[in-house]
Formats: sequence, C-alpha cells, structure tokens
Amino acid sequence: MTDQRIGEFLRRTGMDAGRIDPDAALEEFIRQMRAGLAGRPASLRMLPSFLTVSAAPKNRRVLAIDAGGTNLRTASVRFDAQGRPAIERLERRPMPGRAGALDGEGFFAALADALEPFADDGGPAGFCFSFVMDVLPDRDGRIGAFCKELRIRGAEGAVIGASLNRELARRGRRPRRFTLLNDTVAALLAGADGPEPCDGHIGFILGTGTNSCYVENARNLTKLPGRDGSMIVNLESGLYDGFPRGEFDRALDAASEIPGDHPAEKMMGGAYMGELVFRTAQGACRAGLFTERFSAAIEHIGAFTAEQLSAFCAGTPDSALAALTAADPGDAGALRAIIDETYERAARMAAVTLTAIAVHTDTGRSSARPCCVSAEGSSFYGSPLFRPKLLRLLEGWAAGHGRHFCFVRRSDAAILGAAIAAAQQ
Repeated sequence: MTDQRIGEFLRRTGMDAGRIDPDAALEEFIRQMRAGLAGRPASLRMLPSFLTVSAAPKNRRVLAIDAGGTNLRTASVRFDAQGRPAIERLERRPMPGRAGALDGEGFFAALADALEPFADDGGPAGFCFSFVMDVLPDRDGRIGAFCKELRIRGAEGAVIGASLNRELARRGRRPRRFTLLNDTVAALLAGADGPEPCDGHIGFILGTGTNSCYVENARNLTKLPGRDGSMIVNLESGLYDGFPRGEFDRALDAASEIPGDHPAEKMMGGAYMGELVFRTAQGACRAGLFTERFSAAIEHIGAFTAEQLSAFCAGTPDSALAALTAADPGDAGALRAIIDETYERAARMAAVTLTAIAVHTDTGRSSARPCCVSAEGSSFYGSPLFRPKLLRLLEGWAAGHGRHFCFVRRSDAAILGAAIAAAQQ
C-alpha cells in the first residue's frame, strides 16, 4: 500500500520514471545529437576534442592535471618502453571555488599554485577540465561555464592554457604546452585499450555531475568541415533538456547556483540526488504520506546526501536515514520507494544516452563485439541501485534495439587520460 500511494504521488508530481518513454526519448536524443554535430540549435553541444584513440606513447614523461568537481590533482606520469603508464608523483588539493568564491584571476592563481611543486618537471601537460569548455584547434580550451555548484565568477570565456601560462610567466616560471580535454574524454582514452574486442567507444561519467563522449567519424562533424578520420566528440550531455522534469526538479533548479543550467545533470548527478530525494520526500510529507514524526524531523536536516541514500539502500543499520525512519516501517518503505524511483529514472536517462550513441554510430551490434563504455564516477560505482538498474535496461531494452555494451574501469582514469592526451602533442 505504501509503494502504491508513493507511486501515485510521484506520477501526480511528474517525478516518476514512467514519464520517460525510452523509445521516444531515444529518437529525440539522436535528433539533438545530429543537430549539434551540424551546428544547429540543440542542447547537446557536440564539442570536438581534436583528439582520437591512439596507441599508448612509449618512453615519455608528461604532466597530468585533473580539475574535477571536488578535487584538483596534479601528477607526473611516465610511459615505459611498452607504453605502460606509471604515476610517479601525485598531489591533491580541494578544487578552487569549492570552499569559497573566486574571481577569474584567483582561479588561475590557484591552478598555478598546484603546478608549483612540478615546476622542474619538463614536458607537455594534459589538462582534464571537468566543466563546459570549447576545445580549440590548438587543443587549448575556452571556459564555457562552471557547474557542480562551484563558486567561480569572471572566468567564463578565458582560454585556460594561455591564461595559466600568463600567471606562470608572472611568477617567473616557463610556459607549458597544454592539451585540454574533458573528463569523459579522459575516461575514454584511458579505457580504450581494454582486453575485450570492442565495436565503438564511449566515455561515461556519473559522479558529482554527468557527461558522455564517443568516437565519431569526423566527416559527420559537419559544423567543422574538412576533417577526415575519427575524433572524440564531447556531448556535454548534462546540458540535455529533452527529459521531462517534474515538480521537484523545477524547485531544485530554481534554488541552484545557476537556474536553468544543466537540467539533465540536476536529475541524475551525485551533487543533486540527495537534495532531489529530500525535496520529493518533503512534498510527500505535505501530502500526508509520512508520519508526523518523520515530517517534523526532516525539516531540521536541510537535505540528504547521495552517500546517505546509498547507505540507506544498502541496509546499513546505523546510517542517518535508517535512524530517521527506525520508528515506523511505513516511513522506511515510503522513503525507500522514492529513492528507488529516482534512481530508476536516472538509469533510464543513462540507458537512453548510451543507446542513442550506439544507434547513431551503428556500433555494438553484437554481444561478441559490444560497444565499450569507459565508465567513471562515484555515483556510477557507489550507488547500490543505479548500476544494476542500468544493466537491466541495457540487457533488455537496448538489446531489443540491437545494441550491446561492455564496461571497463581504469584506476586514475582522468589522470591517465590526460597523460595520453598530452603525449599526442
């Protein structure tokens, strides 16, 4: 009875997974992909990376930088005579703009601070930048927008490598040759040498935020004419606006750092899942679907976190949400039903994204030679609900469309992918 009442509530507020018709969503996603490749209006930006899958470099040492949603990591990476990479030194610090607001000058100063310990390391640098940017033909990158609730203002439009080199020159440091790439592109590069025979490559991130990329026939990138061979294209799929949003999606978006930005990411990214479930639970409380004790208690919490959702769904007995619902099994069942449906919806979105790429590229047609997905992210691997739901959809619905997938995971994929990109210079 609890699940039935919660299901009715989610349908009434537009928060149910059933609002996403996978077949209709697949068609619209592919339409926007092709519009973006041609430079026509679309929420999928289809950004060229000017990189492709290539053999691992040999006997090279490069610098790798990973600017993610939470951490900024810098490493020296050496490739041996067989092309095997080794991280020789790695330093980590909080991502600038996470703890406090920064302007553009402060942002590039913080990046230069992270490079100071590597000032004597020679060679090019691969810079994995996990935010919206346009990669330029010289492989530098122009910042489009920050997301994941980072507080950085005034850096939009800046060319990253050139701006960072100006800051390094001001400090008396020599300039570097930077290759900019997105974290999904880095994941794809790091996982492209997997052991299984593959038909196509996709990079997929579901962590603090979400994004995807794939290897495209460069001739299909008609907004960038005259290209041959293959090129990795970054969809910026967190920007996608084609999935229907419900009442609490809109409320979360209105309260976010940049309303209207990254609608798909706000429906499935780890930075938002806890708050999304929290707002949905608050609405269910107002509808009388939780006890008065639970309804009063969550008003003093502020929001859930993705980690709390995972611990609760994994049955961790001393988790915060288990304690919150311990007094009434009905509360526990209602909260679990909301979480389950929210992750079911996220899995549908991911399944549509991956299948659309495979259909567009006509890859992954056989289970013997599937499309290889290099998947990364704390939400992808940390949630006990998301990955099983996604695999079920891919093994059922996507296979029904003649598409098959395998997944690979590389440790330190962002660092290794950045290093591989640097070595392509």
